[in-house]
Amino acid sequence: MAKTEKIVRVSVTFPPDLLRDFDEVIRRMGYENRSKAVQDAVRLFVSERKWLQEEKGMQAGVLMLLYDHEVRGLEDA
Repeated sequence: MAKTEKIVRVSVTFPPDLLRDFDEVIRRMGYENRSKAVQDAVRLFVSERKWLQEEKGMQAGVLMLLYDHEVRGLEDA
């Protein structure tokens, strides 16, 4: 964000348990304040949505399966 950009104050509401979880995560990540963490979270959300909306046509993916071939009866589980 450029230094000349203005900051707009917004208000949001969270369920208490979600806010506790968010605060714990940002504390472990080393954020100094909640506002910066919310900015980064919103920035990531917007970036992912833009990327998903731009994807068109055929998509490819990989599915990996790791198993112990010595264990029997997995198909019964």
